[in-house]
Amino acid sequence: MKTLAIIIILLLTGTLSAQNKGYVQNRISIETTCGHIPLMNPQKAHATDTLFCERLAYNEDYYEPYTRRIIIYDEFGRIIETIYGNYPWGNYKNSFKEIFTYTPFDSLATYQSMIWNDSLGVDGAWDNTNFITYTYDNQNKLIRLEKQFSPMDIQEWENNRISTFEYYPNSFKTQKETIEYFNAEEDVWQTYQTHEYTYNPNDQVTEKVTHYSDDDGQTWRGTSRFTYNYDERSGKIVIQQVPDGENWRNSWRFTHILNDNDAPNEILKVMWNTHDSAWDTLIQEKRVFTYNNFGQITSETYMSKYFEWFNIEKKTHTYDQNNSLNGGTNYDWDFNDSIWVAKTQCALKTNQPLLIHETSRLLNFNFYPNPANGVINIALPQKYRNGLIQVIDQYGRIVKQFNNIPEKITLLHQPTGIYFLRIKHKSGTNTKKFVLR
Repeated sequence: MKTLAIIIILLLTGTLSAQNKGYVQNRISIETTCGHIPLMNPQKAHATDTLFCERLAYNEDYYEPYTRRIIIYDEFGRIIETIYGNYPWGNYKNSFKEIFTYTPFDSLATYQSMIWNDSLGVDGAWDNTNFITYTYDNQNKLIRLEKQFSPMDIQEWENNRISTFEYYPNSFKTQKETIEYFNAEEDVWQTYQTHEYTYNPNDQVTEKVTHYSDDDGQTWRGTSRFTYNYDERSGKIVIQQVPDGENWRNSWRFTHILNDNDAPNEILKVMWNTHDSAWDTLIQEKRVFTYNNFGQITSETYMSKYFEWFNIEKKTHTYDQNNSLNGGTNYDWDFNDSIWVAKTQCALKTNQPLLIHETSRLLNFNFYPNPANGVINIALPQKYRNGLIQVIDQYGRIVKQFNNIPEKITLLHQPTGIYFLRIKHKSGTNTKKFVLR
């Protein structure tokens, strides 16, 4: 049973988001029933979130408890623990737990997952499943990711997998990821997979090729190839290919129609018809997105086509006055009545106590203008200029960082939306929100 749970949690952790540029191999959010929650949100300092979801009962005339997730933040607004459970027979039951630690530069340092094991102790207890360690170089580039797991009835960590990352010279663009797995029978690490990336002059990924080896890297065979094409009309076209003898054969095409913030308004998925040697025009899938004024997703609609388009499911997201996710609803399309039916609805509540001792550590600083058009001016006493300043986007990603605080920060090429300025100094810290137009 624990082995199955380990697989499930690996799938769950695999859905954790990363920047889709090929050269940021770090987790930035957790995926929940009602949307993504960033690992770092300065406005959540010392907060505890409770995400409660209900689902439509079998007879569809009332809602019953479905899942609950507790999310705990540290003093910087970083998620340090989540506890997830469900209501299998109407009563709450723990399911899995996650623990996060961070580096001084707010990158993820370790990740640990556990499942609830009823057979441990008298009333059950948390049982270790996975442990991931992240290692960075002096430029904060991820260079190594090591995964361990804890087998059933063995309360210790065993080696599982290591990923190492190589970068193009003087760049944050990943050139190659090499993956090794631990052969427990022979007690050795063996290389079995690589991902290689190429880019265009605009630092956009143009190709990702995956190879596999079953003899510790002595011989390799291609397993998948993704090519990326960009144009102003279509936005981005991704073609997935699979091996066909010595060549590559088309498999899927994903057309991303992007908005001004490079976020997709629509993603169209088309299958390659091997019989006709052409892209299929009869059977297709697509996802359609809507956003609020701050670039946050408000709805995602999944549609399918069999000669004509029809609805399948839809997700909507809501946000509070601080632009943090506070709920959402998942719908299924009722083909009989041709209406959307709310199958799952979630609400997130935040408990954010005021800690008096923390207010004395706040470092006072000002900045202008707000809203900003691309340049932020930092007003700060000179004695604090040797501190650290970070610009954080609404998804918790650090988009700019300086070890010595400048008087101006340029953000001309960043998407519009909500951002945070965080200053760290031995005398105190502070975080303030601004809007980039």
